[in-house]
Amino acid sequence: MENNKNVATKTNYIRYRTHFTHILSYKIAFTLAETLITLAIIGIVAAMTIPGIVQKYEEKVTVVKVKKVYSLLSNALQLAEFENGTFNNTISGTVSKNFYDYISPYLKIEKYCGSNEGCWADTTIKFLHGADWENINTYRAYQKAVMNDGMLLQLFTKDTFAVSGEIRVDINGYKKPNTLGKDIFKFTIDGNKILPYGMASTNEEETFSTHCNLTSENNYNGDACTAWVIYNENMDYLHCNDLSWDGKKSCKQKDYVNSEQ
Repeated sequence: MENNKNVATKTNYIRYRTHFTHILSYKIAFTLAETLITLAIIGIVAAMTIPGIVQKYEEKVTVVKVKKVYSLLSNALQLAEFENGTFNNTISGTVSKNFYDYISPYLKIEKYCGSNEGCWADTTIKFLHGADWENINTYRAYQKAVMNDGMLLQLFTKDTFAVSGEIRVDINGYKKPNTLGKDIFKFTIDGNKILPYGMASTNEEETFSTHCNLTSENNYNGDACTAWVIYNENMDYLHCNDLSWDGKKSCKQKDYVNSEQ
């Protein structure tokens, strides 16, 4: 009798263990429809968020590159002056060519085109608001070169070094968008300094609100974005049009007037 009871107990235990093991091994599965719906939702969310994340990343990369080229140009001019004295246009040839020869040994130049074609994208450059400017690749007034990091350089100086000059740099080489204020940035030559164009000024050409604003239709719109990128470290002028040197420094910042009240 005792043996039969033990056998029954063992049998029940085996049945219970088998049943419990089956429960533990049971896996919850989604239906095909549920899986497709989940993937669709993930796709929609990704489509809404990834472009914005990519754009912000690209803008941060642009800020770093603009600051880098500003440092390179400033250091090159300082070294040229330290080793050779202040630029003096007394030799024959164009002022732009002479100044290029003065500063270029202190820049890492991979290719030099002078006033010829080949060192800029063979396309029409655009202003910030989208209107066409001209094809700089064919423009004879500038000295043009390609730096070893792929940035494109164009340089133009006027009658004497003391008067002024300008330098534009395409920070991503021959790639698009080939647009002032997006990948093409302007610097000025002023005495023994190179300055980012668009600093706070009463000069209309350097006024941020008219020459770095998507709503402005002025020629050379985009030239005055360089200083903003360097000193404010953002490209928010691509996203809102109420920024100013003495007001909002980013789109997220509250209205300057209201914040003062």
